[in-house]
Formats: sequence, C-alpha cells, structure tokens
Amino acid sequence: MVQKNGPPSSEHVWNRWWKVGQKFTEQRFRKLHSDWKESQNQAKGEQAAEIQSRIILLGIAALPLLIDKISRGDRELVAVVSRLTKAV
Repeated sequence: MVQKNGPPSSEHVWNRWWKVGQKFTEQRFRKLHSDWKESQNQAKGEQAAEIQSRIILLGIAALPLLIDKISRGDRELVAVVSRLTKAV
C-alpha cells in the first residue's frame, strides 16, 4: 500500500521486510561480522567502528546472531547488543 501522495505505509514496509528482507539479515550480518573481525585483526579501529555501526543498523533482527557470536567468544559485541536493547 502507498500512502496517498507519499511513501509506502510503515505497515507495507514491515510486511515486505517480514516476507522478503529478513532472509537477508543473516547474510548481511555474516559479511559485516567478517569485515569487522578483519578490521580488528588489522588494527583498523576507525574502520571497525564504522562496520560496527552498520551492524547496529541491522536492528533487533540481528540479536540472535549477535548472541550466538557472543556465546562463541566475541565479547566485544556485547556493546552492540546493549545499544540495540537500550530502553529509550
């Protein structure tokens, strides 16, 4: 649905993401996580911070993926989970 004379409704955007977009969250997370780890290993702090910001932009849909990585030892990702779950 498109709002009259405007962008798609939030309901339409959410429904489309639920049906199509969420499938790409894991794929995107894996790529960003790999790039983030590589940046950390090469001591590229600024680049790693930028990639971490992009991981945060994946939103709460990435929480299960983040928790899995934390449970496997990536404790630095606790800050990402904290940002995503911080009450406003």
